[in-house]
Amino acid sequence: MKRAKPFLIERAGAEKPRKPAFISDAVAEDAQLWRARNRSLPEGLTLDFGGVNVGQPPPIDAMIMPSLNVALAGVSEEFPGACIQRGLLPHAMLNHLVRARFLSFFLLSARSAQEDTGFRASILLADAVHISGDWADKYVGDSNDIFETGRRFPNIHEAFLDRARWLKKNRRFGSVMRAMGDPVECLKQLGRCKLWDELGRKDRVATIAYDCLQECDALSGRLAAAKAAS
Repeated sequence: MKRAKPFLIERAGAEKPRKPAFISDAVAEDAQLWRARNRSLPEGLTLDFGGVNVGQPPPIDAMIMPSLNVALAGVSEEFPGACIQRGLLPHAMLNHLVRARFLSFFLLSARSAQEDTGFRASILLADAVHISGDWADKYVGDSNDIFETGRRFPNIHEAFLDRARWLKKNRRFGSVMRAMGDPVECLKQLGRCKLWDELGRKDRVATIAYDCLQECDALSGRLAAAKAAS
């Protein structure tokens, strides 16, 4: 089945989704730097989100995420376009809605890979979006090959774990790995990584910044402190 065009509005001639069309190049670049410098981003990484066993989500996450997925999974690929045509929801809100739907399918797998490898879930999620698109759940099929490696995986968790391990060992990703504990520097190094071309680098950085995905890499300070004290 041919993959449907991602909802995130593309620039003419681009093969992969970029920022929404209403954001200019200059504004997008300024915005990603502003967010990295001025937002209250989580410091470091959470390497234990509280699961009972390795590779399993914490009970609270396992309870919340299916409810979120049920609420969002029914959003069809045609829904955003219909809302735009009728002026029912703003572009920005629809873009975030579609991304939230994507996270409801794949966030826990990305976080599981982060716990195992120390590789930021936000980077894995942005990478998956720009390889398989926002509607990846409809097209990966039984292979669970969301990163299009040409291989089959027993589940989507293993696909994310494999990608994290592969990127972690790739020499061209070394500068990003050395900055994993610093969210601002990590984003900066990702924007320079030679593993992708210039468009690929900008796409991934813009997705992480625009959707504040680094906030998914760590528990909030209060929750982390409570967990450490328990």
